[in-house]
Amino acid sequence: MSRRDRNIWVSRAILAVLLAMSVAGAAPVRDDYVYVEDLDRHYVLRVGDKRHLGQLDRAGNFIPHRVNATDGDLAFSGYPYQYLNFPMSKNGSKLADGVGAYEFRSGRLIPGKMMPDGNFIPDADGRIIRFEVYKHNPDGPQIWNLPGYFLRREKLEGRRKWLAEFLAAHPDDIASDRYWREKAKLDAAVEGKK
Repeated sequence: MSRRDRNIWVSRAILAVLLAMSVAGAAPVRDDYVYVEDLDRHYVLRVGDKRHLGQLDRAGNFIPHRVNATDGDLAFSGYPYQYLNFPMSKNGSKLADGVGAYEFRSGRLIPGKMMPDGNFIPDADGRIIRFEVYKHNPDGPQIWNLPGYFLRREKLEGRRKWLAEFLAAHPDDIASDRYWREKAKLDAAVEGKK
């Protein structure tokens, strides 16, 4: 068999495999979500029976603002917050054996499990990947300490349009500073800046 014939045969074999995959229902990778870095969000981190209020830095580290926060501290903190390391299933119940998750560390994702006690257990045999390679899937493993969030591309574009219209119509609005910051975050996400 000549080199040319062998190359043609290999090309046809690859094409046949790709065709079989598409017929079998293997969907192409979609890029429907955009990452929006948001270092202004506030979180509650559970450590044992204590809760700490703080924020995440760009590397995924928790920076506490209030240690050993009480329910009263959280209720009157003055800003909305999210729970950071509380593993929950889709139906709202805690999973005894943990939830598959990633931990974000300086642009790398470490695979593992988020346990019901709030501890992340890395997978010793897991493959660490770059964040840029990660494709967000709402039903797949989430990144428990991501310093931002994923937003559907069309929702992001709709929000950017609304913000531009609102800011043009209300240039002196008291809340415009918050809206300008949000618009800057969304614009940076579209431009691929972090």
